Amino acid sequence: MILNHYNQGNGSETILLLHSGGETALTENEFLSKQLQKNYKVIRMDLRGHGKSVSNDLDNYFFDCAHDVIETLDYLNESEVHIIGASLGALIALIINDIATRRVKSIVTTGIMTIKYEGFEESSKEEDARLMEIIKLDEVIKYMDKIHEGDWRKVITNEIGKDWYPFEYTSKLTRIDKPALLCIGENAHHELNGIEQLYKNDNVHIAIVPFAGHLANEMQPELFSKIVETFLNVIKE
Repeated sequence: MILNHYNQGNGSETILLLHSGGETALTENEFLSKQLQKNYKVIRMDLRGHGKSVSNDLDNYFFDCAHDVIETLDYLNESEVHIIGASLGALIALIINDIATRRVKSIVTTGIMTIKYEGFEESSKEEDARLMEIIKLDEVIKYMDKIHEGDWRKVITNEIGKDWYPFEYTSKLTRIDKPALLCIGENAHHELNGIEQLYKNDNVHIAIVPFAGHLANEMQPELFSKIVETFLNVIKE
């Protein structure tokens, strides 16, 4: 499917921003997008089931979502892009790099785990339980109804109770053959596991973002933006 998208800025190179689960193209990465638009063409997409990209077909979500992004890039005549993804968006970015690597010039991720840590299954059950409570809150319902046109409850609870996390793709960062930046919030302890393996790959750069957790891009937007801009400038040289 062609995803709802927004094109902003000008430049000879294009950056694709992919949001985290439960958010939309316009509710996340606002500061980053404004900064990047000064020197790049920036595309922001609502991922499948989010924002205005309404869909109830969620059975093969990660792959379908990745193909949605590629199809939308085809529609926009964008052959090669830099991808910056957060959490869900980062997972989709890594899958795109795996199935259509020629379309990806560089990749920036935040909010991902590269290895399965001990106790992952139990932690996942606890997070699922918290999520089910959060989506019952009136303020959450009001906000989500406002930013999503489709059935957001179905989307964000789609993977509950499943062995869903695509470690087979996140673990491939150790072997990636193009410029990559992994940003990790210092308080996202599970995401710090395994980063020592990434130092063996000269293509991978790692930034530990202070005073941030799972979504470093949202918790420290100015610092995150500066790190990303530095990365993009260096790989141009």
